[in-house]
Amino acid sequence: MKAGTFNRSPRDARLTAVNFVADAVNRALDLREIADNALHGVLAVMKLDGGAIYVLDEATKSLKLFASRGMTEAFVRQAAVLRRGKDAAVDAALAGEIQVVEDFQLAPHFLELDAARAGFVTGVWAPIRTQGVVVGLVVLGSYRARTWDLGDVELIETITNQVGNAMVHAQLQADLRASEEQYRTMVENSADAIFITDPDCRPRWGNSAFTRIFGYTVEELRALEPYARVHPDDAHAVAQAVARLVHGEPVQNLELRYCRKDGVWMDLLCNGSVFAREGDRVTQLQFVVREVTEVKRRQAELERTNRQLAALLEISGGSAQQLELGPLLKLVLTRAAELLRADAAYMIRFDNATDQSEVVAATPPFEGLIGPRGPASRGLSGLVRQSRQGRIFTREEVLAYGYSPILREAQVRSALVVPLISRNALIGTLSLVRHATATADFTGEDLQLMEVFAGRAAVAIDNAELVKDLQHKNELLELLVEEAHHRIKNNLQMVSGLLQLQAESGATGDVSAQLRSATTRVQAIAKVHNLLSQDMPEKVDAEKLIAALVHTLVDVSGAEGGGPRVELDLEQIWLTSEQAVAVALIVNELVSNALLHARTATGDRLHLRISCRRENGQARLQISDNGGGFPTGFNWRNSRGQGLNIIIQLAQVNLRGALEIASRDGGVFAGVRFDLAPA
Repeated sequence: MKAGTFNRSPRDARLTAVNFVADAVNRALDLREIADNALHGVLAVMKLDGGAIYVLDEATKSLKLFASRGMTEAFVRQAAVLRRGKDAAVDAALAGEIQVVEDFQLAPHFLELDAARAGFVTGVWAPIRTQGVVVGLVVLGSYRARTWDLGDVELIETITNQVGNAMVHAQLQADLRASEEQYRTMVENSADAIFITDPDCRPRWGNSAFTRIFGYTVEELRALEPYARVHPDDAHAVAQAVARLVHGEPVQNLELRYCRKDGVWMDLLCNGSVFAREGDRVTQLQFVVREVTEVKRRQAELERTNRQLAALLEISGGSAQQLELGPLLKLVLTRAAELLRADAAYMIRFDNATDQSEVVAATPPFEGLIGPRGPASRGLSGLVRQSRQGRIFTREEVLAYGYSPILREAQVRSALVVPLISRNALIGTLSLVRHATATADFTGEDLQLMEVFAGRAAVAIDNAELVKDLQHKNELLELLVEEAHHRIKNNLQMVSGLLQLQAESGATGDVSAQLRSATTRVQAIAKVHNLLSQDMPEKVDAEKLIAALVHTLVDVSGAEGGGPRVELDLEQIWLTSEQAVAVALIVNELVSNALLHARTATGDRLHLRISCRRENGQARLQISDNGGGFPTGFNWRNSRGQGLNIIIQLAQVNLRGALEIASRDGGVFAGVRFDLAPA
């Protein structure tokens, strides 16, 4: 503290001044009103001209003007913020010292202070403390010269401490009021019903959500018997929970069903605690109730979804475990019907090569649909095939579009049909049916679920068919190996026969020339054998392959000048290695058979026609002759001949194509149509 020699003033005058200021401060609760009253009291008691109160800003460690009296506009404008290191008096005050300047003219280092520039002749800077901590600053000044004694300084220190305590108290009160207001706002705006009841659970007060949730006002519900609107199956548990609450055990996450005023049942989640006591007696209870009807519905949906996922996983697992296609199809239909509570289900498969369809599996009463093939565009599945999107059909639409009397007569209420798509290929449809006795039609949600299910099922079916195809290929491989041995044997016999023919010819010509001719024939046979057994390249030109093969077969057939007339109609078509091997074997079998067995009825020259052309993304291979055709009554589908079996396997399994064999135009006609791989 800096001051001169102080003269003591009468003690009772100081006490009067302290009481005066204390009374002025305590009359207010608002911070600014307290600051203004404090300044008014100090200035009046000490007969000063002006003063200001600053509050410490902890964030910036600066003092901000909070209230002023008797100060010039220039002071208020210039001294709105006081900063450390700028004013010596401010720094000292923030350090806890009271600074007194009796005459600014006699203290040149204080002439730059805002108070001096404002016109004060003398002034005091005193820290405002509470619990020993500086929270602000009081600046007091006079435009007239005066002396400050020690009693004045003690009085100012006492008053600033009063002001500090009052300001802290006022701030606490303000914070408390703000907290209470926040709590009231939170309670009032809560989505949960928050309410106070008597110990017997009759409500006394409730927030705005109370009426929204229960449908009753507090007064209406108070007039009813407790638990009157609680579900009978839950009322006893609720009453027991409230009884335990009265004895001090909180209610936590109690689930109950409650009937609103409008008669709608809802699911509630309740938490309760003691709100007020008189001594040991509980007088009021507080409850927080949340409506969880939608949550419960979503939980039920989640459980349903879990069941759906389990079904999907089972179908996915079925593709790995059920190697037989039949059991897998039955599993798919059974699970699909269970998921959508359908009365029946059936599955249609498409043969895209022939544009045909057939029912391959069905549950009762639609087993009669299985078997007959028909156009893929027919019926409900044909409409779905066209759009590649699932669809729900009404009874009227089933009657209008259903192709089978079994389906039309089944008293269908609603039908749902979804495509089976695997590897971007539409392989069939899955259909579900609800009879007229069902309580509801299929919904859009059912359709979405079944589209997901059908996607998994299609993959499982495709995988099962791949396994089945692999089995067929293994069987075909065994046939090919057996045929290879057979061909080798025949070729050796042919070599033996040719050599024997040359030996028995009796010709006396050049033996060397005869041997060279025989050797050429043997080499031709070896070339055919090599062509049939070697690995084909990734892409093979069908035109070159078929032309070379046919010419080789004709050359080695042994026909002289009167050999067969060959007509080729070939187009450059790129085949995969698997397709090339299959085509080569089919051509070899059919041409070799014609060369070996065909005989024209008139003895005319044998005429072979071989064609391979592209049509609408497919290859069409046709081979025909004029060699008399099949015997009357011959059915190639029932034939047990090894050659025909190989042709059938190659056309239908390896090429996944359609095969036709018949007697036509005085000879044998054979045709194969199969899809070409994308370029």
